[in-house]
Amino acid sequence: MSRVHLISTEYTDNICSIPPVNSTFDSDRFSYASNTKNIMLYYGCPTIPSQFLPTLGLSYQFSCNISRTDMVGYYLTRNLSMSATGSFAANISSYLESCNHSVLIPAYESAVRSIESHPTAANLTNALHRGFWLQWTANDSLCNKCKFSGGQCGYNTDTSKFTCYCQDQPYATTCKKESYRWEYKLIKGQGGFGGVYKGELPDGRPVAVKVLKNSKGDGEEFVNEVVSISRTSHVNIVTLFGFCFERTKRALIYEYMPNGSLDKFIYRQTSLHGNHNLQWEKLYEIAVGIGRGLEYLHRGCNTRIVHFDIKPHNILLDTDFCPKISDFGLAKLCKREESMVSMTGARGTAGYIAPEVFCKNFGGVSYKSDVYSYGMMVLEMVGGKRNIDIGESQSSEIFLPNCMYESEEVSSLHGVITDETEETIKKMVTVGLWCVQTNPLDRPSMTKVVEMLEGSLQFLQTPPKPFLYSPTTSLETNLTASTSRACALSQKESGMAAIS
Repeated sequence: MSRVHLISTEYTDNICSIPPVNSTFDSDRFSYASNTKNIMLYYGCPTIPSQFLPTLGLSYQFSCNISRTDMVGYYLTRNLSMSATGSFAANISSYLESCNHSVLIPAYESAVRSIESHPTAANLTNALHRGFWLQWTANDSLCNKCKFSGGQCGYNTDTSKFTCYCQDQPYATTCKKESYRWEYKLIKGQGGFGGVYKGELPDGRPVAVKVLKNSKGDGEEFVNEVVSISRTSHVNIVTLFGFCFERTKRALIYEYMPNGSLDKFIYRQTSLHGNHNLQWEKLYEIAVGIGRGLEYLHRGCNTRIVHFDIKPHNILLDTDFCPKISDFGLAKLCKREESMVSMTGARGTAGYIAPEVFCKNFGGVSYKSDVYSYGMMVLEMVGGKRNIDIGESQSSEIFLPNCMYESEEVSSLHGVITDETEETIKKMVTVGLWCVQTNPLDRPSMTKVVEMLEGSLQFLQTPPKPFLYSPTTSLETNLTASTSRACALSQKESGMAAIS
């Protein structure tokens, strides 16, 4: 049951409205609320006989001056059959019929009782000001469908049927679906998974819409992302507003990040921005923010979440360049007390995959795999170049941690800098190198990583030199060859690592 509050505005400012107008409604559609009573106003009445004055429900007179003529009026709050009987009632009715005009106005029952207890013009005016309620049985299912399609619920007085009022025109039930949902100019990015579009919620908030293409099978990555991120709530984790899942059509609706992804700001050779647009203080803050986000995923949730695809492209930046971890398509959920993660195959992006993910000889897969990816990303932020450039031939590939370890002076990488900045850079490099240790047991937890970043450089120990090269080709095209090469290196060079 739905209700609407109404006020007869013709009488709120001037009780002597001419011509008087009744409050009429479609009784097939509407009914008065149970707490509603009627007030009958009579205008231009002759002087009332004295024997009628005590009659219950017939108040003292009110006066109106219309066209410079004083007119007497009365109001009745009860049915005459309830107030009087026999010839007495007939005489009252005959008298009221001699009045020039009459009008019926609904009012609150409590206001009517006040009039009957104290029949004054002030109480009458107050009752008219308070108005009354109409009620009707609404089709909520139709209204909900209309609102979901972007329309407003309404009623067509010509057809006496429900109507959905839309931006272009009214419709019987829902607004017409547009042939396209997002304009091409609003596309924010394209990738193998599909496209990211800029959209807008009904309340005006901008959102990023990740539309997945070629969604087949059970949609494991889609389900992973929805299940994983819906468990999170952290300033450094992107917020999921909702999702769409209709057969092969799947989309995720995220909060909109106006500055895009981190990779647009850290690679000097390919970025239009270059990391010089971000001061070292800001890069440091971003590194700490990502660390806190990962720490939350590993320890702050009821269920531990291992991301398995930490890289600059999956770090989004808001207006203030606050980093937010996104893209949970490869994430795995595990109990907090479980130290290892069960996996049927390698997952991740070449250049950021921890050794144990693609070769079991290095140990079990765990949240320490995210630590490795994080460390590689931090080293890229400092070095301003990718660990692996897909555009390069295999012969020219580099292992970024080795370059960082062998660079004795920070100034050789970044030119003239202040002492404070140099300490910040050295701290980021040291933490990054600890994170990319080949043995997962040698890597710090993300809690320790944040502690190291926020602490003093003088308390950080120099990490051992990394020795392993990451897989260098696409996981989908040549993972076997990369795995064989990496495993061979692990067996051949494990002794070297112990000496380093």
